[in-house]
Amino acid sequence: MWFPFSLTTIPSDDDNGDDDLVSIPDIAEVTSEGGDGDRSLRCSLAPKDEFPVLLVGCLMSLAQGSSMVSFLGSIGYFSHRYTLPQLVLYATIAQSLITPAILDLQRRFDHVFDKQFGLKATFLFRIGGLSLLQILLLISAPYLASPISFLTACSLSATIFIAVYSQVVMVVSCVDGAQAVNFARTASHAGGVVVLLFVWIFDISTKSQLPAVMGFFASAVGLQLVALAAWLREHAKNESLTAAYAVIAEQQAYSAMVAVKKSMSPRSNSKKAGGGYTLLTMFGSNHSNQGLVLLLSFGIVQATWSYIQSVLNVFGNEDFTQWLVLLSYPADLLGRLVSHVAHGCASSAILKVPLLVYHCITAAAALICVVLTVDASLKFLPTAYVSSTVCVLCCMVAFNLNELAVQSIHLAKCRSQVAHCQNYVFFSATGLAKIAALFLQLCSGYL
Repeated sequence: MWFPFSLTTIPSDDDNGDDDLVSIPDIAEVTSEGGDGDRSLRCSLAPKDEFPVLLVGCLMSLAQGSSMVSFLGSIGYFSHRYTLPQLVLYATIAQSLITPAILDLQRRFDHVFDKQFGLKATFLFRIGGLSLLQILLLISAPYLASPISFLTACSLSATIFIAVYSQVVMVVSCVDGAQAVNFARTASHAGGVVVLLFVWIFDISTKSQLPAVMGFFASAVGLQLVALAAWLREHAKNESLTAAYAVIAEQQAYSAMVAVKKSMSPRSNSKKAGGGYTLLTMFGSNHSNQGLVLLLSFGIVQATWSYIQSVLNVFGNEDFTQWLVLLSYPADLLGRLVSHVAHGCASSAILKVPLLVYHCITAAAALICVVLTVDASLKFLPTAYVSSTVCVLCCMVAFNLNELAVQSIHLAKCRSQVAHCQNYVFFSATGLAKIAALFLQLCSGYL
């Protein structure tokens, strides 16, 4: 089997002989944390492999994001077609219904299949095979005749998106630097801006005709085909992506070794090593609490936006709802670009910003969410103010998500695990927010 690096061995903490030798890549950095002997594995790609991996990863994230968002981007048309103003709520619930379960299943069992079949085969199936299913869903979208079929397609599209995207960010996390994962995340959210462009080109609204809607979804299919072709080409070259798979394999092997050693330690109450990952394997013993707080703040700030996104129909008619949905996409991208530019200009200074600042932004987003919730009942904000407030909230949330993600990756002991866990927290928070939005609309008589 070809490896992108040579392998060396180092003694484990106990130095008890050959049985404790652990294989690690020579490009990996193993550091000691504190006085308890905890060690951290830092793996990254060789410089020549970083750009190809980042390029195909961001392109796939962009295509998958566009595919999933295309259902919401045309929500005004389908709401009018089905005479169902609350479709935006049902659609966002459908898109978040299964994703936490999918991520949990991946967390528990992906490493088992990776070990049995090899990462190159499993990643090809998860990314290439599922992308083909996404294309089939997009082709069928204009012909969905009922709300049930539309919501089913929404749910399946989101399920495929998160199954593919979670693998993409694991691959991209092999690129050196805490911002690499955020580039992929920003690319997926930039899919909303791409959909906004498609909506403008085909003039999608409540008055659209079937040929225009077919052209709209065909454009999303074209982008997905380009991304799939680029990924398969890089995969077939057996170079950069294969190097990333090897790095992930080393991280998984090292984390499994740490889990086994902890379970055998006299200080551990565990009888056997568990699968998947834990706060300990993600952040190490010295940063577990700090990592937990970052993940909680990450989930709360995402929940604020996800909740408001699900109740946009209460602020106006179908066209205004679609306008608010589409308006949020450039606002989201702006927040993420501000974060990227800040890190590009003063990365070291940004990383020194106290974490309390980001938690305060989370609190401010929650406050804006409360104001908009009150306005949903009292209608005291003019339409222009509602649009502006929704944009500000979306921009704040996007910026803060990026910064909290960077801080989490910066503390990470195993980046690929933290990157996957961020997705799990993201979509779990999204699901809880959708339930809260459903409750609000039930109590307010919108359903």
